[in-house]
Amino acid sequence: WEVEEVDAPHGLVVHDGFAHPDGTPNDDLPRNRFHLAITDLGDGRSHMTIRSVFPDRASMEQVLAMGMEEGLRAAVGQVDAILADDPVTSAG
Repeated sequence: WEVEEVDAPHGLVVHDGFAHPDGTPNDDLPRNRFHLAITDLGDGRSHMTIRSVFPDRASMEQVLAMGMEEGLRAAVGQVDAILADDPVTSAG
């Protein structure tokens, strides 16, 4: 990721792409702009919205064919468990 904007704790905007095994950007594969927004719903609840913007339809279709949707669903599906293991209260 290349972080473009941080609005802690409400969201961030990053450029998301692929990397070679050595960590350098792989410009042969599409990049997208990733917007994450977190809204406080009260009562200790939040709503997270993720929006990916691609330079064109072909780029979006390429990463979808590579499994981006399934990968994103799997990653987001882990958020509740990660947040339940609160390092701030666990460290105390």
